[in-house]
Amino acid sequence: MSAYRGQMGTWPKLKPNAPGELVNTSGSEWLPAASALPVHYEGDAYLPRALPATADAGSLIAAAWPDVEAANNALVSLDGTAENLPNPHLLANPFRIREAQASSRIENTIASAEEVALAELGESRSDDSVEVRYYITALEGGLRSEQTLAQPLLRSMHQALLSGGARGADKRPGDYRIGQAYIEGDRKGFSHARFVPPPTEHVQSCMDQLDAFLTQESPAFPRIMQAALVHYQFETIHPFADGNGRLGRMLIILQLCRSGLLRRPLIDISSFLDAHRDTYFDLLLDVSLEGNWLTWIQFFCRGVAHQAREARLRVRVLLDLRREYIDLVTEPRASALLRELVDWLFSRPAIKTVQVASHLGIRHQAAQRHVDRLVEKGILREITGGNYDRTYLAHGIINAIERVVEPPPGDPP
Repeated sequence: MSAYRGQMGTWPKLKPNAPGELVNTSGSEWLPAASALPVHYEGDAYLPRALPATADAGSLIAAAWPDVEAANNALVSLDGTAENLPNPHLLANPFRIREAQASSRIENTIASAEEVALAELGESRSDDSVEVRYYITALEGGLRSEQTLAQPLLRSMHQALLSGGARGADKRPGDYRIGQAYIEGDRKGFSHARFVPPPTEHVQSCMDQLDAFLTQESPAFPRIMQAALVHYQFETIHPFADGNGRLGRMLIILQLCRSGLLRRPLIDISSFLDAHRDTYFDLLLDVSLEGNWLTWIQFFCRGVAHQAREARLRVRVLLDLRREYIDLVTEPRASALLRELVDWLFSRPAIKTVQVASHLGIRHQAAQRHVDRLVEKGILREITGGNYDRTYLAHGIINAIERVVEPPPGDPP
């Protein structure tokens, strides 16, 4: 989040409409540039009030309604485009890869789509690609789960996010933090922190309040506004020792899908937030300091609308590529399994022959013939250069995932 504190470690005065208060916190810290002994700190932390934390929901809804409606319409149009897919789930994974890349990039974790695809095979080229791959695993788990969107599911997703060899695996995956967190003060200490979330003893009660808001039977706000409010609240609570930003952005996708606004996760909202990260952080700040919900909600809705329009264009790019590939493999006496293999590549653009054999239910030798045929057609490329256990990459699909597809300014949803 953006700067709540000044350079000297003092909090600005909260406005009367601020949806929270300052509370005392203290503890000990080890500073890299200081002695090996712990240093005591004491100061203020920010404790948000329970949502909705605004006095006049009706006026807020009315003011935000043009942007709410535009975002809703854009999502409806995207859903309509997805309905025409030969396999409605065909293109979900490319969008999950983009979402994972962008959300992780906000945290300065950089990995290409090719690196992420190879990480899925266990052929990681960097720690960053492994971290992005765990993001996809956590998001997929949340989307598949039948659990209520509440604390148990979020904790399970957090555990998946920081599991295995991912950075942060030593930060209590799945469990709330047990110490005071503060942001961007790691090297200089508490007095230089840019934001201090609630003290540890308030985390559970804050998350219980968030649960109550998430699971209410008759929400007071339109669904997309509720997603904006929940994202702010989760990031402000900062309940885990690591991974809060990434999990909070997954929560947006889950809410859009769980609420029925989007039936399939064909949107990567983090790409918009990454492109406007300074504004993103500053608007979260303005909510906390001044209660400026409207500007944050307008920004959030415009981001959803923009990404929904962009997603429609990307769906067309990917469908055109699929048609091209299907035409290439549709020949007299060609195996029908080639078409199935082409579709599978959109969810797994990096493959090995042994996986193809398992997926298609055929022997290894037959699977290799199918793979070789896609190599001949230019759909796959062998990238390892070995004679055994070779890896193949669908470079056209990778390029389509990473291609810039920008909707024209003012393009209607």
